[in-house]
Amino acid sequence: MNWNKVINVFILIFLGFNLLLYANQKNYESERYVMSDSRVRQMENVLNERGIGIYTYIPGYYPQTQLRLESPTLDKDGIIHRVLGETYESRLDDDYFAERIYNKQQELTFYMGEQKGMLYYKHQDGGQAYVPDDLTDASIRKVILQFSEDLFGEDTNMEPTYWKEVDGEGYRIELNESYKGHLVFQSYIKLYITMNGIEEALAIRYKPIEFSGDKQNVYPFDEVMYNLMYYLEEEYNESQIEQNVRHIDVGYYVVDEGARNLTFRADPYYRVIFENGDVYYINAYSNVIYKL
Repeated sequence: MNWNKVINVFILIFLGFNLLLYANQKNYESERYVMSDSRVRQMENVLNERGIGIYTYIPGYYPQTQLRLESPTLDKDGIIHRVLGETYESRLDDDYFAERIYNKQQELTFYMGEQKGMLYYKHQDGGQAYVPDDLTDASIRKVILQFSEDLFGEDTNMEPTYWKEVDGEGYRIELNESYKGHLVFQSYIKLYITMNGIEEALAIRYKPIEFSGDKQNVYPFDEVMYNLMYYLEEEYNESQIEQNVRHIDVGYYVVDEGARNLTFRADPYYRVIFENGDVYYINAYSNVIYKL
C-alpha cells in the first residue's frame, strides 16, 4: 500500500472539511447579524406609516470593540507648507483664540485652547485653490482627496461619506477617516466646493491607536430606527414626521470628549442623516440618541 498517497488523501479530506466548517460559520454570522428581507420590509412599512422614508443602505449589526483615539493634534508646519507654500503671513486672533496664517490666495486658522487641533480653511476673495476640472464626482473626488492629504498627510485614509448639492452651484461634503475598514466619525473634513475650488473647510483628526476590549453585541438597525422614530415624534410633537433618510453609516464616535483627555475610547455609532440636514448619532451599544 502506498502510504504517502493515503496520507495525502486524508490531508485533502481534512482541509475540505475545515473549509466547509469555515463557510458554514461565515454563513451563520451573515444570517445572524444581517436583517432578513422580511424584517427590512416590516421596518420600512412601520417607518413609512409615520412619515419616515428610508430607501438607502441597511447596515449589519456585527459585534464590535471600542476604538482608542489620540487627542487631536495637527502637523502645523507641514500643513502650512503643503497648502500655502513658502510665502505667507501670520497673526494672532484674540477674539477666537487662534492663529491665522494666510497669503493672497488662501487662509488657515489654527485654533487653540479647548478647540486645539481644529483647523478652518478658506480661500481669499478672488483667490482660487483646489479647483476641480468640473463638478463631476470624479473631478471633485480627486480634488478633495488631495486636500485631505495636504491637511493630514498621505498616510491618513480619508473617505467621502456624505455629499449634498447646494443650489446647483457646488457641494457640501464630509470626509471621515477609515481605519482598518472602519469609519471614524470623530475625524472629519467638512467642506464646500464649487467651480472656484474649495471655498471653506473645517477639519480635525483624532489619530486611531488600536481597537480595544472585547467585542460587544450592538443593537440591530431596525430597533435603532424604531427608537429614533419615537424620539422624533416627541421632538416634533407629532406622529407624522415627513422626513426621508438620506444617508446611513456606522463608525466610531465620542460624545463627551473631555478637554484634558490624552486618549479617548470611542464607541461604535450609527449615523443617520435626513434630507433636511439633521444628523443623529445613535450609540450602537446602548441605543442612546445624540443629535448633532
